[in-house]
Amino acid sequence: MQFDDIRATGQDFRRRGAIPGKDLMIKSELVKRIAEQNPHLYERDVENIVNAILGEIIAAMARGDRVELRGFGAFSVKSRPKRTRDRQFRIVQPEKGPTSVSRSDIKRAVQEYAAQTDK
Repeated sequence: MQFDDIRATGQDFRRRGAIPGKDLMIKSELVKRIAEQNPHLYERDVENIVNAILGEIIAAMARGDRVELRGFGAFSVKSRPKRTRDRQFRIVQPEKGPTSVSRSDIKRAVQEYAAQTDK
């Protein structure tokens, strides 16, 4: 699926997100959009596929693996060491958390879309 195809559909599946002025697409809307673009697939099958893909990404990250989707981005787990906070004598315990890096293709498409909608 190309970014131009998404813009060409003219459909808006976004919802208002937690950040004022920002939109949000939830998983069920993603499933609906993919099912509409692939009428030979049942929506429940698309949902199973999306769940399987996301489940594998989560499982790989839980194992500490890096997940790289060419043309989309990379997901990994970053370790943060034990540290103290400035001006506070509170110790922050070490932790691990997810991190992602977007591909330049996505960044460029988002910037182009934002430039068109800001006019």
